[in-house]
Order: sequence, then C-alpha cells, then structure tokens
Amino acid sequence: MDGETYVENGSAWSPFRSVSDLQLKQPTTKRFIYVVRPFLGNRTGVLVIKSNRLATQADADDDKKRVRLVRGPVTKEKDCEEEPAYFPKGGKTVSTQAYEDYHDYPAKDTAALRKDEGTLRAFHFEYQSAAKRRCARTDDDSYDRFPFNRNSNRAQFSYDSEVVSSGLYYPWRLAWRAASPFEGSAEHLTTAMKYETAGGLACVLFSLPLRPTEYVIRINDIEGREKPPSNRRVGDRRFP
Repeated sequence: MDGETYVENGSAWSPFRSVSDLQLKQPTTKRFIYVVRPFLGNRTGVLVIKSNRLATQADADDDKKRVRLVRGPVTKEKDCEEEPAYFPKGGKTVSTQAYEDYHDYPAKDTAALRKDEGTLRAFHFEYQSAAKRRCARTDDDSYDRFPFNRNSNRAQFSYDSEVVSSGLYYPWRLAWRAASPFEGSAEHLTTAMKYETAGGLACVLFSLPLRPTEYVIRINDIEGREKPPSNRRVGDRRFP
C-alpha cells in the first residue's frame, strides 16, 4: 500500500508506528523503508523526511536553532537541464529562521537568508515531475493550480502543517508571522530522498539517527496526489 513505512529490527522489518515503540536503550541509527505505489504507471519523485523531538534543558542552542539538511544520491535527469549542485554526504546545517523564511514565506531577502540561502539552494534539485508535467525543482514555489490551489513543492519542506496542506503564507504574514513550528523542539533534520518506481513500486530506504526518546517524524511524497483526476496533494504522514 502506498505510504506504508517499515523499520529494521535485527534481521526483520516491522511496520513503523513511533520511535517510543522501538524501546531504544542508547543512541543509534535506524533504517526505514517507505513504500511508494502510484495509482497509474511509474514516476520519479522525492520523499521529504522531517524529524525532531521535544527540546530539553541540556540541549545546546545549535540543537534548537539549526536544521540539518541531508540529501540522498541525485543525478541529472535526461530531459532536465539543471545539474544537481554539490552537497556533502554528511549534510549541512542552516538556521531555523532561514529554513522558515525559505519554505514557509515568500521571503526574498532576509538577514537569515543572506547567510544560508546558498546552502538551501544547493540542497534542492531538479527532477522530472509527472504531476507538473515538466522538470521542476524540489523548491519550486509555483502554485499547483492558480488561483484555487496555492500548494507547491517548496511548501512540502515546511515543519508547519498549515503550510504543508495549504501552501506558503501570503506576503503580508512576513509582518505578522505565525508561531514558529520549531519552538520548543530540537534536533531538526530534513532528509530528501529521490526515488523512481519500477513496475509501479519503489521501496525508498533512508536512515535516521535517534535517541531513547520520542520523535515526531513527518514524511511527504512531493509527487503524491489523491486519486485521479484530483491534483490535490496527499498530506504528510506523521509518526506518532
């Protein structure tokens, strides 16, 4: 089934429900599989995996105010023009403010973005989008259907559920901002994993570093749509 998520337990894979169910005894890195099953045919797409946990008094400022960006393997697609920018395998970090300015608001120039926009732009890449019927970047902010559907690829990277479901905030919200989705949380990690289905299926493997505490994990398939002919995006899958 599309969206099924499994976690590796020893030599077996089990349906994933929450990190607390794993009963971790020490910090570890866990492997997961996310199943992609399109309604029709095959497609290229990108999973966006966002994770964080409640902050504690022991957390350093960087744990609370930085987002680590990690990108899986990406190669240039035959019919697309843009070469993926170099991005280190271990990832890079940006401030939560820059991340929010870039993915939640139509901000063009803020102090935070002046420091981190280059890293954010390098993290994102172009792929062949079946939903948009063209090559599109993962940070494409064009509306899915103007003016009725304001959602976009870029909005899917937000940690704000309202932005994920409805699209970027209007420009006037820059002067009247919503509460930060990062408030009270730490260890923010955004992972982008490109996939390509074959025979109507892809099992997308990714890893997350975890500690013995509860995490909130959200997974968005930026090509995922409701049953045709709808072009509405499938909402993020949240654990727990």
